[in-house]
Amino acid sequence: MSVTIRNRAPHKDSVARAHQRIAVAKAIGAVLGVVALGVGATWFVFASSTFAVTAIEVTGASQHTQSALRTGVQEVLGRRTLGFLRPARNILLLNEEDVARLLATAFKNVDDIRVTKQYPHTVQVAVRERIPVGAWCLHDECQYFDATGARWGEAVPSTGPLLILVRDERA
Repeated sequence: MSVTIRNRAPHKDSVARAHQRIAVAKAIGAVLGVVALGVGATWFVFASSTFAVTAIEVTGASQHTQSALRTGVQEVLGRRTLGFLRPARNILLLNEEDVARLLATAFKNVDDIRVTKQYPHTVQVAVRERIPVGAWCLHDECQYFDATGARWGEAVPSTGPLLILVRDERA
């Protein structure tokens, strides 16, 4: 039985190796290009001021409520996702219903809230405040109430022609 001896060095093709190096360099360049494009697009959408909300207009509320609502909208716009992204700051990604719902839960003295986007950089908040009819007192805690019966805030127990005072003495 014969055994072949393999001691010959393999043939090295320098042209094939050059083509292989160029193909690897092109692949690395393509991957780096795609990553750079993704990072640039993310920066453009989330961090640049191109689509950023820069103005907040509040209408239909008292001066104190306007400043509080403006601060509330700024808090919503400043919320971060993944630690550094602020998608609500982008006017294209801003969800108007979510902002209105969050403001409605935070501000009980507001009856109706409508949030609309005014392109290119403005968010408009139109509100209708509740008009207090009286103060509802249960033990030592008093709250305002309106014509629909909705209660909100803290009121001082007072009597007089301006507000109705209801003392609820139920247990």
